[in-house]
Order: sequence, then structure tokens, then C-alpha cells
Amino acid sequence: MSEQAGTPPQGASADTPQTPEANQELQRNFNDEVFVKVTPLGEEMWNEYHADARAGDSTAFQLQRDDEGYTRMQLSEVAHIFGPGLTTGFDLPIEPTFKFEK
Repeated sequence: MSEQAGTPPQGASADTPQTPEANQELQRNFNDEVFVKVTPLGEEMWNEYHADARAGDSTAFQLQRDDEGYTRMQLSEVAHIFGPGLTTGFDLPIEPTFKFEK
């Protein structure tokens, strides 16, 4: 069914501005890189995930953070390492908001 002029799309409020950019699809690939902020729980998960690969070298596979505290990694890596900890709740391995590379 077509929408009547002036009627917001389903799920949008009348106050939501409808611009062409807002209606365009955003597509990403699991190989795309994202920037996440890893929490203390996430750091534990990161260290546990890489424990065998470190083979006693505590400097290997360290989280690299930028000046804002973001760690750059592939989306697939985020899902693989932190996925089991991404639940509805308060103790998350990464902050819920992340950035995509431009």
C-alpha cells in the first residue's frame, strides 16, 4: 500500500524529518573495520581469546586504543571475540555505540 503525502513512514514519528539521506540503506560487510570502545569485561574476553596465541609473551596481541579510547578491528572479529558477551544488560564487553570507518 502506498503512503499518503504528509504521512510519516511506518515506525517514524511526525516530528522525524524525512530526508533522502535518512531513507537510504546503509550497507556494511563483516570485513569492514569498526571502532569500538572495549570495557574491562571486554578486555578480559580479549585476553582470554588471545591467551594461547601469546605463548608467554604478554606484549603480544595487546589492545591498541586511539586518543579517544577506540580500538580498530574488523566487524567479524568484534562478533567472534565479543559476541557471547553481547546481551541485553549492563555489563557489556564493548560500549553499545561504535563507529564505522568513513
